Amino acid sequence: MSARCAYCDAELRPNSMFCFECGQLVQGATPPVPAGFAAPPPVAPQQAASPAAATIRPEAERPVVPLPPVWQPAPSARPAEAATAAPAPAAPAAASASGRVRLRFSTGEQVVVAGRAIIGRQPHSTAQNEGAQAVEVHDPSRSVSRVHLIVEVDANGVSAADAGSGNGSDLERGGVRMPLREGRPAALHPGDRLWIGEVSIEVDAA
Repeated sequence: MSARCAYCDAELRPNSMFCFECGQLVQGATPPVPAGFAAPPPVAPQQAASPAAATIRPEAERPVVPLPPVWQPAPSARPAEAATAAPAPAAPAAASASGRVRLRFSTGEQVVVAGRAIIGRQPHSTAQNEGAQAVEVHDPSRSVSRVHLIVEVDANGVSAADAGSGNGSDLERGGVRMPLREGRPAALHPGDRLWIGEVSIEVDAA
């Protein structure tokens, strides 16, 4: 069957590129679309979908995966502190059942005090006025005042206070010396040492 022109329906010659009747290009030409019909949309060549493209989803469709919390090192445990009981303070040098205490002087003298005692180079007058016991200290260097120290023994223990001396009085405990103030008694403990000038006094229960 011979080919015919798509434009004028004239018979075409074999292997001809043009219609000799209407002059239209006929070889490989697309016939015109009749009025009232829409031209078919061009068909895009299909591309093989890659496996990676098939698995990629839009950002909005991706599930939100919560990130793990930031790791922080646990605080290092502080070494357990050894539970050591605080050493109980030494009890005051309590007076004996008879209400007395022993004073040991560095000069070699020992005196037992009962109640209130005035200690110094010449304490007799002051002690008599106060109704206290006079304890005289022999001090050739005269570092001890006439009335230097007051020691008192009562039901609470033993205490000492400076009597307004010129060189002052000290309380030595554990190798540490602390000054005694005038009129302010300080409690004494066993083994304490009192200093009046260059003379020291150890306090022991009688």
